[in-house]
Amino acid sequence: MPSSPTHEKKPRLQPLISRISVEDVEAAATVQVNAMGSHTVQLRIQPLNKRPSVATQVKIKAQAFRDMLSAGNNRIIKAVVGQQVVGIATWNLVSNKKAVVEDGKTPLPPRKRTKEDEEALEGVDVEIRRKIGMTSAGLRNETMGDSKYWYLGLMVVDPAYQYQGIGQAPFAMGLGPGSCRVVGRVSGIKRGRPTVVRKKWI
Repeated sequence: MPSSPTHEKKPRLQPLISRISVEDVEAAATVQVNAMGSHTVQLRIQPLNKRPSVATQVKIKAQAFRDMLSAGNNRIIKAVVGQQVVGIATWNLVSNKKAVVEDGKTPLPPRKRTKEDEEALEGVDVEIRRKIGMTSAGLRNETMGDSKYWYLGLMVVDPAYQYQGIGQAPFAMGLGPGSCRVVGRVSGIKRGRPTVVRKKWI
């Protein structure tokens, strides 16, 4: 049986938690790109040597965050230490069920792919990514039934700030009191293996 990975104990931090603004998208995208650079599952989906430059990845993800901010079917939460964004969590509203979004906003439509998007997709194992997405959606829908609900779509922490409790804060914030039902699934590590690997989704 493989042993659990050991990590240097670090002091617990108390980040400031709030929803991001347009001014935060570059920093949020940088955190996501840095975190995904060593993520076990993401490396299976797209190895580092098949990814575009870091600058291109940040540009694409920053635009995705801008698009999300203009829609009402998501919440993007940031964790800040000092004046630095060190963690990001996105909560998404299921798009295939009747649900109410914020006044003046509509669910996010598919974005037209750019040249950078096409470059970023090169080297992606589409089958693995599709299988993870379909399996995750199936488990969520099995749990929630026909109810409208929000789910945790992404939660990442800058590698330099991991194992200090940063991720717990934006996860715990969720959507706040009075929100419709929430279900979250975290690709947590157990015995060194992410959930999607441990459950043999890939």
